[in-house]
Amino acid sequence: MHSPPDYHVSVDRLEGYKNCIVDHGLPLRNEWVIDSGYTVESAYQAAKRLLLTPNRPTAVVATDDLKVMSIYKAAADNGISIPEELSIVGYSNSNISPFLTPALTSIRIPVNRLGEEGTELLFSKIRQNKKTIARTIIPTERIIQESVAKIPSRA
Repeated sequence: MHSPPDYHVSVDRLEGYKNCIVDHGLPLRNEWVIDSGYTVESAYQAAKRLLLTPNRPTAVVATDDLKVMSIYKAAADNGISIPEELSIVGYSNSNISPFLTPALTSIRIPVNRLGEEGTELLFSKIRQNKKTIARTIIPTERIIQESVAKIPSRA
């Protein structure tokens, strides 16, 4: 589930997801790529629609906390067990994570570092520094917790 492509970050996350699916030889199921909007109601309805499809996914990547919470709620409301029936990965590893059961596996985004780099870029542009770097990649970190099922090893 993703946010509308109004923001560059939404487009980047969606493209990253699609590239990862293709890179691992998995089928890209467009009916599972859902724009769930920005409201609690639209996110919940999208999560419910996804989880009640006859051939629902066994794993979901949610692009922000609103999507994560809507998937947890839709799963609970419909008797879908996390992670036994549905694995969930989210972005941010924000303040909501400690309140979710099972604990959310996520991609930690260092927001303070993003802010620092953005501020540096802005001030550099204000000073008209011709050496300003237009694009900076800030590394993220995987936080492995309990919302993803363990895949049995192949012997």
